[in-house]
Amino acid sequence: NPTLLQIFQRLPQASQRNAAAHRQTLNALQAGDAEAAADWTRKHMVDFQRGFALAGLDMSTPIAQPSPGLDKANHR
Repeated sequence: NPTLLQIFQRLPQASQRNAAAHRQTLNALQAGDAEAAADWTRKHMVDFQRGFALAGLDMSTPIAQPSPGLDKANHR
């Protein structure tokens, strides 16, 4: 995702925070704890919005879409 890459490039901590939130959400789901999974999802969305603003990006701007070939190449 080109927009996510911009955030990661502009905010050194963003990649680690993003991975941690995904890990916590997955752990909660695997434990069957829907409330914790929902809490982590909410925290992640708030944190992502804050990161978007700190990176100087406008939330109302449509995000760029990767080319179809690029997306498939990254998921092999």
